[in-house]
Amino acid sequence: MAINNFGGNTNTPDKNGKYRVNSVPAVEQPFTIKSSVPDQHIYLEADGGEILPLSAGKGTTKTERRNNLIKSGSIFGWALLTTTTLAVIGAIASPYLQPKPLDKDQQAAYTISKMGITGFNKEAGEDIAVGYVKAYLSIKTDDTSDPQLSWYLNGDSLSNTNTTNAAGNIRTYTSNTAQQVIGTPRVVRIIPQTAEYTTYRITALVKPSATGTTNNLKEATKTIQTSELKQITLSVGVAYSNKTGRYYIATPAPTILPSPVMGRTTDLNQPANPTGEAIQPTAETNSVIQGFIKAFTIATPEKHSDLDQYVVDTKKLTLATAGLGGTYTVNTNTINYTLTTDDGGKTLTAKVTFDLTDEVGGTTDTTNNENTKQTITYPGTYTIKLTKEGNGKYLVSEFYPWLYTTDTGKALQ
Repeated sequence: MAINNFGGNTNTPDKNGKYRVNSVPAVEQPFTIKSSVPDQHIYLEADGGEILPLSAGKGTTKTERRNNLIKSGSIFGWALLTTTTLAVIGAIASPYLQPKPLDKDQQAAYTISKMGITGFNKEAGEDIAVGYVKAYLSIKTDDTSDPQLSWYLNGDSLSNTNTTNAAGNIRTYTSNTAQQVIGTPRVVRIIPQTAEYTTYRITALVKPSATGTTNNLKEATKTIQTSELKQITLSVGVAYSNKTGRYYIATPAPTILPSPVMGRTTDLNQPANPTGEAIQPTAETNSVIQGFIKAFTIATPEKHSDLDQYVVDTKKLTLATAGLGGTYTVNTNTINYTLTTDDGGKTLTAKVTFDLTDEVGGTTDTTNNENTKQTITYPGTYTIKLTKEGNGKYLVSEFYPWLYTTDTGKALQ
């Protein structure tokens, strides 16, 4: 409630020394109160005592504010009805709008397509592509290369001696040039396309050279200047016709592509350590592992009785039961291994290293105690799984080359 001076004079007291004042009638004013809703205020309506949000229409009549609220409610109701209707229509129409599931034949066709199975005989095509590349890259170093080119390109007989222009203008070279293909070209990638053609990427190691002043094959091999070995990678297309039953070289002039680039092995991350609990080798594990390796070097798929005593399943033909057939010897002093287990010793994993020696000739002179045998030694690393049998003894259950892995799963940092 407000107060005011009576008579408007604030400096004149009455006879008792007091100032006389009169009350001022109250004026209706709305209260503005902070709402709990962010950025919203409410006020107390004077006539009805209702607390309404300012957004309800401050300064309008109560009837107008109610009408505004009704309109807002109607809009919300229509929106809700529309949303519900659309949801119902979508649920009804959804089964008709979904793509039709693939049948078994379509699923099989899709799987075959993803696996690159087109029906083309990839093995036959690979043999043709490799042979063609070798003949294509051989210049004056293989007297069969021109007949082969004529056969691959024209279907001529391999015994045909009239092959002067077998290669045509596919590749040209100067009169004193020769090139030898070292070894057999290798397929580095197969690109399946259709049932009638497939593309192969093939890498060959070649040795080009400059020769004397003759085109004679024998004289051409008398090299006066030889360049370094080089790799050549070619893309070769091979086609097949069901109509004729013949294969064709689809790209007579193969496209040269970048060859695989090699890095230094020493740049790789260190191999991962064997997982599991480390186990100390025992006399029993020594006997089983060394005995198995010695028997493995001489065993064959037909004769492996010495190996059987160390193997769990002797009837199953695996790497462990096939053997090397005596083509190599092993020095047991080179056999080293570590053991780990993941199941308390029921199964042991051994990482084993040993040397295999190939004797390529020579003799041993026992009189003069001289050894003239010539050998090549190949160090190798293998994994041997030992399984504890019911009698408590260990036998070999798996044997395979050691696989390179790293602790991080990455070859390089």
